[in-house]
Amino acid sequence: MLALIQEHINLINEILRTNRTATDLAQACKLGQNNKGSYTLDNRLLKYQGRLVVLESVRTDLIIASYCSLAIAYLGKSKTRELVKTRYYWLGIDCDIDRFVSNCYACRRLKVPRDKALGLLRLLLIPDCL
Repeated sequence: MLALIQEHINLINEILRTNRTATDLAQACKLGQNNKGSYTLDNRLLKYQGRLVVLESVRTDLIIASYCSLAIAYLGKSKTRELVKTRYYWLGIDCDIDRFVSNCYACRRLKVPRDKALGLLRLLLIPDCL
């Protein structure tokens, strides 16, 4: 249990470190300050509408921690989106979460296919002469 907590703390520290040191976020921060938009700089952290901006390098780890946690165990698309979007932001967050959840091997293996039955097989006619 302590190892799980330590993993989450390490992930949060990595997100905070990348947010503070990223050069591409500095450009977004300048745009936000110039336009008086939704981007703000709070305690050297770039935020969008109060949510922490996450870099591409740690997005997958964040989704994995939210979706595949032992305490929560495979929430599904909408609940994972809700959990991640309350605190974090990046462009295309919904698309990334949907893609990750739909490609989850364990979930795909356990889902029951809802396709219609194909029906009865019919023999093909064999031509008399070739």
